[in-house]
Amino acid sequence: AVLMAGWLHTNSPIASKRVLELLQELETKWKEQQESGREFPDEYNCRPSEKTYVTAIAAVGSSYDENKAKVALQMLRDLKERAKEGDDAITPSMASYNIVMDVCAKCGTSKSIKVQMEALKIGFAVYKAAKLDPNAKLEPTTFVRILRCVIYLMNRGDESDKLAATLFGEAKKAGMVTFDVCKSLGKATTRMARDKILKDTVNEEGRVDYSNLPIDWKRNVGPERKRSRKYSNGVP
Repeated sequence: AVLMAGWLHTNSPIASKRVLELLQELETKWKEQQESGREFPDEYNCRPSEKTYVTAIAAVGSSYDENKAKVALQMLRDLKERAKEGDDAITPSMASYNIVMDVCAKCGTSKSIKVQMEALKIGFAVYKAAKLDPNAKLEPTTFVRILRCVIYLMNRGDESDKLAATLFGEAKKAGMVTFDVCKSLGKATTRMARDKILKDTVNEEGRVDYSNLPIDWKRNVGPERKRSRKYSNGVP
């Protein structure tokens, strides 16, 4: 996992390929350890965990691989398949779904419209799958990640406005509207659409006053991280 994490910051065109090779090596060594019947100390135990896969998927997302959304999706499928085989340590949580959506959003840097559209489809397919998975508990970050797919993979307009409004509505229903969710909504929509969605929460300066949001919208939100001074008075 440490070696995989090392590829996170390389932006190398071979990062995706190398991470998959490392993951396969780890899986092979774990299988050999199981077949040996011996017990190994934690530092020598090669048993992959969900964190291993999340790290690997994140590294893939940092690569320049045009197919990274597809690769990330396949890794999520592999993770779920392993969990079905009875390996509790590898059962996917919301973190696994979130990181795949994040990889999809990063495909917005591609110059290929086809790649972007495929990534958008994958991102929303993963979001829908997460909502159906009893082991994956929705969290504010989930809505931020899927809104980023709209931000980076769609042009601003009626279609993105409607999609973002639907996602924000689901965040409200779940009681998970945070400062970052509001900020992401603002980037995913036109200014007119954002003001219409948030209505009375927009102050005289044209910013969203987070403190003025209905309590019900954020009823399931824990203490938020400290905001930057730039946005301390609201979301632009």
